[in-house]
Amino acid sequence: MLYKVHLYLQGISGAPVAVIGEASRAISLTKFLWHELSLDPRVVALTDANYVCDELSNDIRNYTQKVLLEPDKYEMSKTIEDSGVEIIFGSSFDKKIAHRLGVPHIKFSYPIINEVSLSDSPYAGFRGVSMLIENILNSVLNFEECKS
Repeated sequence: MLYKVHLYLQGISGAPVAVIGEASRAISLTKFLWHELSLDPRVVALTDANYVCDELSNDIRNYTQKVLLEPDKYEMSKTIEDSGVEIIFGSSFDKKIAHRLGVPHIKFSYPIINEVSLSDSPYAGFRGVSMLIENILNSVLNFEECKS
């Protein structure tokens, strides 16, 4: 199935990205983006800090240039802006940052308040991988289409 989108995936390979979300999801997504899609996570902003987050944030430093623990919006926006990302993964609240920077925004973290989902759309497992890749590629393609 992925062979159908191989050329699209090559087109975004190496793209610098930011990941914003709760530690359990953001860290897993960061590793997936790095290992499986060859994306470059420049900033990972973990919105919840706890003992698990502290342990995991040390591990995630191997995959990103900057880890932010419970950043305020200004610090997060400034760090993302300075890092030159081309795609932002986050919640509905992070769409403004993406809009201001003129980059695609992929919703993967809660809350998602500007979208309706009537069906199961997992990001875990084989079905989840296809769903996530579809969302990434469609967001990038639709964004480029809107720019022209």
